[in-house]
Amino acid sequence: MYRIVKSMIYTYSDLDYLKLLTYNIAQLLALGEVNYMSEKHIQQILEIEKRAEELHEVAVHDAQQLPSLAEQDAQNILDQALSEAHAEARKLVSQAQAEEEVSRILAQAEEKNHQIETLAMSNFDRAVTYILDRVTGKA
Repeated sequence: MYRIVKSMIYTYSDLDYLKLLTYNIAQLLALGEVNYMSEKHIQQILEIEKRAEELHEVAVHDAQQLPSLAEQDAQNILDQALSEAHAEARKLVSQAQAEEEVSRILAQAEEKNHQIETLAMSNFDRAVTYILDRVTGKA
C-alpha cells in the first residue's frame, strides 16, 4: 500500500488529490484496514496535509487578487483607448484646419483669377479696338 501511495504522491500534486489521499488514509486507519503505520508514514501524511494547506492558501490568495488585477487591466485598457481617441481627435482637427486653409486659399486664388480675367477682357477689348483702328488707318 505504501508504494502505491508514494508513487501517486510523486505523480500527482493536485490539491484535490492530496486532500482525497489524506482522507482515504484516515478512513483506512479508522476502519482498521491498515494495521501498521510507522512514524515515517505519519510524518509523510502530515507533510502531505501541510502541502495541501499551502496550495489551498496560495489558491485563495491568488483568487483574492483577481478582482484587483482585473480592475487594473480594465483601467489600463480604458486609458489606452482614451489616449488613442485623443490622438485621433487631434489628427482629425488638424486635417479639418488644413482643409479649411486649403479652401480659403483656393477661394482667394479663384477671386484673383476672376479679377485678372476681367482685367484681361477689358484690355482685350481695347487691344482689338486699337488693332482695328490701325488696320483701318484711323490711328
